[in-house]
Amino acid sequence: MRIDTLGNCTKLLDENIVQMVQLSDSLIAVERSLKQTYLSVDKGETWEEFLAFPIYDFTGSNACYHNFEVIDGEIIAYPKCNVAKLYHLYIKDNAFHVDTIPSDGLENTKITSISEFNNKVYVTTWSGLFYKDLKDFFGDKR
Repeated sequence: MRIDTLGNCTKLLDENIVQMVQLSDSLIAVERSLKQTYLSVDKGETWEEFLAFPIYDFTGSNACYHNFEVIDGEIIAYPKCNVAKLYHLYIKDNAFHVDTIPSDGLENTKITSISEFNNKVYVTTWSGLFYKDLKDFFGDKR
């Protein structure tokens, strides 16, 4: 939905969108069933079907919705359920791919946010605040 300066609303997609993330100059919207994404390259004015979403590559049998953030220009996902996992989603060969990011020390907790600041990546959890240097954050996956 787009709201103009007069407060008028315009529906942009006829889908149930649960999450959106900005990647460079594009917007990517994730549909509720987690099977499809939509792409806008014109600041959200128009949308087109993009790539199938790799839900089974990183949610396993206990599928739950994920939060998405951009860290160092890359999409990072972490579950909204009580699983302390970090995932790097990237596009290669016209498909989404997923790598697990090492998250030693975050077991048995819930990740509540992730932020990049001053060459560090900060992760907040129910059990505390953690950080890792940005250069080490992705492990050897990038």
